[in-house]
Amino acid sequence: MQETNALTTAGANLRALVDIPGAPGWVDMLVLILGLIFATIIINLIITLIGNLISSFKPHKRTVISLVVVVFHVLMWLIFITVCMTVIGVDFVPLLACLGVGGISLGIALKDSIASLMAGITLIVGEVFVIGDVINVAGVEGEVEEITIRYTKLLAGGERIYVPNLSIVNSIVVLKKSVRLPQAQA
Repeated sequence: MQETNALTTAGANLRALVDIPGAPGWVDMLVLILGLIFATIIINLIITLIGNLISSFKPHKRTVISLVVVVFHVLMWLIFITVCMTVIGVDFVPLLACLGVGGISLGIALKDSIASLMAGITLIVGEVFVIGDVINVAGVEGEVEEITIRYTKLLAGGERIYVPNLSIVNSIVVLKKSVRLPQAQA
């Protein structure tokens, strides 16, 4: 009894879906190309709808949502490319194994960058401070001018100071003045 895995079975089903009996090979490729065009239109439509939805969010949340849209876009294309490879008949199980090992290596190499990215998402989503607040972090005090995925821009004494978000998450933040909270009366 021959063992088959789920990917091989799915690939055979997809090839059967595109394969037109009795048609020359170029017809199968034409169907695949038309599928590519259709998938491109659908993916771009979904991305456009999400982009329109993003415009209704607060400016500091748009950064995170834009990142989610990019990840979604990449995932949609990866799924589509995987389907196309399966339809053509390419065995991508060894490719997935190589990508897994490569992903682990890349993750280890980019550990600090990924940590900084996650710190930025934490700051933006958690709303620890917002644009306009005056904070003291890592010995630097200034008004928050911009919060991005990688760094927070402070304005202090006419100077712009870029503080990596990972430094902010790993240190104590003193909120000196908040635009959201009422100020205490003396």
